Amino acid sequence: MKGASLMTFYNFIMGFQNDNTPFGILAEHVSEDKAFPRLEERHQVIRAYVMSNYTDHQLIETTNRAISLYMAN
Repeated sequence: MKGASLMTFYNFIMGFQNDNTPFGILAEHVSEDKAFPRLEERHQVIRAYVMSNYTDHQLIETTNRAISLYMAN
């Protein structure tokens, strides 16, 4: 649909804030990351940012799972 705005990954993951789950931990980390691309909708850009800037393997794996869910919505 032309002109329709997609939900950003940032807004998607913020829906998990305060959850006692890996997605909740990721949401907390992303919310504290001032350089995170908050307006980005393209999963490739999010994945590249995380791979370049995050070192915690569990956080990277959780991001990959979250991106899969984000893309399915």
